[in-house]
Amino acid sequence: MLNRLSKISAALRPQPWQLKYLFKIGSYSWLVHIVVVILVFFAIRAKGDFFAFWLIAMIAASSLMTGISRLGAGLDQQSQSRLLLRLGAAHTLLTIIVGVLWGAGAIAASHLSLQNTQFFALALGGTALGAVSSQSAFLRSCYSSIWTSVPMLAYAYWSYSPDPVGHITAMMILSYAVLLSLMAGRMHGFLLDNHKLAEDLAHQVRTLEESTKQLEIARQFAASSNEAKSRFLAHASHDLRQPLHAIGLLNSNLQHEEISDFARETVRKIDQSVANMSELFRSLLDYSALDLGHVQSQIGRYNLEDLLRGVANRNLETAQQANCEILVQTPSVWVETDHTLLTNIVQNLVSNAIKYAPGKPITIGATPQGETITIYVTDQGKGIASSKIDDVFKEFYREQEPGTQKTEGLGLGLALVKSYSQILGLSCTMHSESGRGTTVEIGGIKRILEQTESGSKPTSSHLRLAGLKVHVVDDNIDIQNATVKLLDSWGCIATSSEGIPQTRLGIDLLITDFDLDDQTTGINCIRRMREIEGQQIPALVITGVQNLNQSQLDIEAPFGMIEKPASAQQMRSLILSLLTKEKSLLTASE
Repeated sequence: MLNRLSKISAALRPQPWQLKYLFKIGSYSWLVHIVVVILVFFAIRAKGDFFAFWLIAMIAASSLMTGISRLGAGLDQQSQSRLLLRLGAAHTLLTIIVGVLWGAGAIAASHLSLQNTQFFALALGGTALGAVSSQSAFLRSCYSSIWTSVPMLAYAYWSYSPDPVGHITAMMILSYAVLLSLMAGRMHGFLLDNHKLAEDLAHQVRTLEESTKQLEIARQFAASSNEAKSRFLAHASHDLRQPLHAIGLLNSNLQHEEISDFARETVRKIDQSVANMSELFRSLLDYSALDLGHVQSQIGRYNLEDLLRGVANRNLETAQQANCEILVQTPSVWVETDHTLLTNIVQNLVSNAIKYAPGKPITIGATPQGETITIYVTDQGKGIASSKIDDVFKEFYREQEPGTQKTEGLGLGLALVKSYSQILGLSCTMHSESGRGTTVEIGGIKRILEQTESGSKPTSSHLRLAGLKVHVVDDNIDIQNATVKLLDSWGCIATSSEGIPQTRLGIDLLITDFDLDDQTTGINCIRRMREIEGQQIPALVITGVQNLNQSQLDIEAPFGMIEKPASAQQMRSLILSLLTKEKSLLTASE
């Protein structure tokens, strides 16, 4: 019982949100009440001072209620809750006054006629029902409206209507008041439940918004950290490439020294470790460039056979060390593509084939497919199970069979191939079976009409380097000296300088770094040296600048470019390719 009374007491004490709800509805409902009062006054055709007073008092009270409701509806329930409570008390007081006026009017109407009493009962019953719908959020005012007016209407029927009809009608009116009170309590409960649900929803929304903010902060932090990592790798690329390139050259020089068999074997192992480290480093930097979105295609027109044979020539020394033979089977066709990205795709495929199929022949080829052409790289290695083909294109995945020797690498080669293919809008598919080799096809390369080119296609003939006059330009003294010593070991006559020579040297080949001091580039060096020498001397750029597009450098052939860290085998293969191309150009000009 005490618990029920406590709930009733709590229901009669308004909360700020209940008053806001009450006043918002009251801003319009009390204007409707004024109209109803005026219509009742004219409908009963009452005469005398009482009903004139009744009309004036009703309009005045209703007008005050309208003003209070509009004032309360505009208040903030948090900061102005005390004023809301005061307005709520005034609302209850005026509600009692209006209820008493309705009851007094009913009693006065019963003195006139039964018809007027019945009409007044209809009007008062309607307004009481309206109070339930408009004031159920605030039970104190709602009950005040019902129990001040309806019992007086029942009294009017009990006192002035014929017995027993009047008494029965009075009892029915009181029952109606009870029913309205119960209905008001039910609606009040619904409003409380709805408000609680709304508060819970608002709390969950706030929690979700806070969680979303925290997740966004975490995502931004992760993205910032990842970008910082990638930017560090990209910005440090040149400085990191330099010492690794120097180590490779110095170690290659040791192979030509008179040393013990044990020392020679140590040098060989160092050379292999440097080669593995260079490949890991190159893959990591390429991946960071992709991660930052720095890799974009630059489309041009190229002879596909030249491109594929260039990759083959670059890998000849490495393939020979792995006892592999590289075969090139391609028609002489021209394609529209990005030279650097397509070269990187084929280079990664060939490197992968040499790594996983040592001692087996490797074929680089191309097959026309209507208006497009498909290039492929095939090896005759152990192959890959069909269930694992999708996995090998994922970042950092490496196929490793139990009990076999661990293969060096980060597992980025094929992931880079797929990413580069997507940038160029090309398809990338693999066909492989365990024990039957692997073929990777890059399809959709746009085929175009044959273009005019100055000179014949390079061949794979090996020229002797003995007696070749080579000049090296590099602002890094260690790399400069190591390169000269390596060239000397090949029988070349090598000289070097930190900047562009200003006099004619009579050289056969120029090797230059791309990023020289004093804002000078290797391109400036090549143009100036060719001008001084008076001929198109072959030029090789060895660069630490990542993703430099050779096709966009606007240097006439014979010209080649290789990224640091570059192995001695790669340098030798590319030099031989440049000299072969120079010979072809001279033959064509004659």
